[in-house]
Amino acid sequence: METGIQPGLNLIHPLQVFEVEQQDNEMVVYAAPRDVRERTWQLDTPLFTLRFFSPQEGIVGVRIEHFQGALNNGPHYPLQYFAGREGHNRKHRTLC
Repeated sequence: METGIQPGLNLIHPLQVFEVEQQDNEMVVYAAPRDVRERTWQLDTPLFTLRFFSPQEGIVGVRIEHFQGALNNGPHYPLQYFAGREGHNRKHRTLC
């Protein structure tokens, strides 16, 4: 049977709900692709974010996310900006 998945790739599906919370007008569900009741089972396990919302009455929207966003570890330091001025003639253009 043809699945459309490239050889060597495996599909993972959210199977077990890890946590549910309310964020604004959305229900956010965090789900793992395997049993994560024990701490050791949580290691090296991806986590899916499922967002359920209603864009209008009678409609349920679902958004499934994986690898959304990243922690910005820096480096963080202030940069000093200055207003440069441009100079040019027929042959050259400079920024001072």
